[in-house]
Amino acid sequence: MSTHATKPWSMDEAAEADTMTTPDSILTNAHAAPAANASQVTPANITTPPTSRIVRPAGSTLLLLAAGLAILAVTLLAAFKLQYAWTLVALVAVLNLYCVVLLGAGPQPRNTDDAHAVSTSTKGHAPATPTTASSSNLQPIWNAVDEQTRDIKQRLDAVLGEHAQMSLELTLATTQKRQVNSILDAISDPLLVIDSFNQLQLANPAAAALLQFDRVVCLRKPIADALADHQLVALLQHAREADSRAGRRRVEFQLNDHAFAIHIAPLPAESDQARHGIVALFRDITRDREAARQKSEFVAHAAHELRTPLSSIRAYVEMLVDGEASDEKTRTEYYDIIQTSANRLGRMIDNILDISRIEAGTVRVNKEPVAVSMFVKEAADTMRPQAEKKDITLTEELAPVVDRILADKDLMQQAILNLISNAIKYTPEGGSVHVRMATHSDARKMKIEVSDSGAGIPREDLPRMFEKFFRVEANKSLASGTGLGLNLVKQIVENVHGGEITVTSEVGKGSTFVITLPLYEGS
Repeated sequence: MSTHATKPWSMDEAAEADTMTTPDSILTNAHAAPAANASQVTPANITTPPTSRIVRPAGSTLLLLAAGLAILAVTLLAAFKLQYAWTLVALVAVLNLYCVVLLGAGPQPRNTDDAHAVSTSTKGHAPATPTTASSSNLQPIWNAVDEQTRDIKQRLDAVLGEHAQMSLELTLATTQKRQVNSILDAISDPLLVIDSFNQLQLANPAAAALLQFDRVVCLRKPIADALADHQLVALLQHAREADSRAGRRRVEFQLNDHAFAIHIAPLPAESDQARHGIVALFRDITRDREAARQKSEFVAHAAHELRTPLSSIRAYVEMLVDGEASDEKTRTEYYDIIQTSANRLGRMIDNILDISRIEAGTVRVNKEPVAVSMFVKEAADTMRPQAEKKDITLTEELAPVVDRILADKDLMQQAILNLISNAIKYTPEGGSVHVRMATHSDARKMKIEVSDSGAGIPREDLPRMFEKFFRVEANKSLASGTGLGLNLVKQIVENVHGGEITVTSEVGKGSTFVITLPLYEGS
């Protein structure tokens, strides 16, 4: 038997050895016999590092700690939205790796001599148990922890995928909500959305302005608290409580001197019997009602005005056919009446067609720079014979030829002719009609005034002077007419040429019609 000498350990080395941790739960030194003297070395007694009986953490404890941290990581992942979870997952991985290294490696010799001494079996001492035995005992625990770690990682990946999908869906929902709000705000008609609990769900700015409520304050409040009009609240509540299978409905409602058509549609409910909300769209039909009224009046007036000359023509034709006009003088008189009625009928039809074309935008307009004084002079010369028959003085005060406007000459001349013709018809014999032009260079405007010394217009009739078929009742006996001439003038001046026409009058002193047109830029 050979003898091997071992190097005695110093106190520092012994203390350091005491702090070493092995995978076993309790490690004892099987060779704890003290060596009294480093020089007294016998073959039967080999000095080993002095160790004390220390209880150290076991490898299984570390593995349980790793599993606990993994569970904590999953909890934080769900609770704190991934802020620190990945850090703990990395910590778990490092701790598991440390456990593997620790379980696979026992206490290592400090140098070659120590390795030789530790590896030598001495007489009376049992050989040390290999650390691989402890590692193999913990292998099932390690396998379970490893499987649990993989399961946790799969769950983390699933949670991350669900989180990404939810984030995408939330972004899309937010974008769609903004788009819907933008669309609602862009709708010019007032719109209300009331939910199944009779609360205001949505409202656009037009509805808030019409019904005078604050959208932000009244949101999610009962409509009885949001809307001040109790009749409207009752109407909306009745529509919401009605059977949803009734579908869409239309209700007309008068609000603030305006007529509205309220289109009501039910919101989808879980079942036909369940309570449902409604969408209410307010459409202002005030102008539609006015247009329908004017259309009815136009048809009535047109029928009446057309019937008058037609009746006259029919009556005199029947008398001629029956032979009641026995002499030439009587027949000539009848012919003149028939011709006058036919001319009146023709003028009326022409005026109606002209007004309709202008309102529909189908009239052919040929605008060019024209001197206003030229067609005003032509219109006055055309009407001068008619004025002379009634001994009416017709005078003109023309502007320089260089003052021009961009206009359709034929249409503007027709408008001036109508004004001069009306002035002559409603001015008694011996009166006067004056046509005056004035240029306002600073304002770039041209004014054409037609004044007369006729019967005048009552103040209450002035606002209606340009309506279709309107005639002043007090002046109907002075002259015949269709009631369309002034309306045609207004259409030509304002709708075709972008100008303006006004009237001032005093009963018994006469009237003044003023046309204002923009000057041509090249003037």
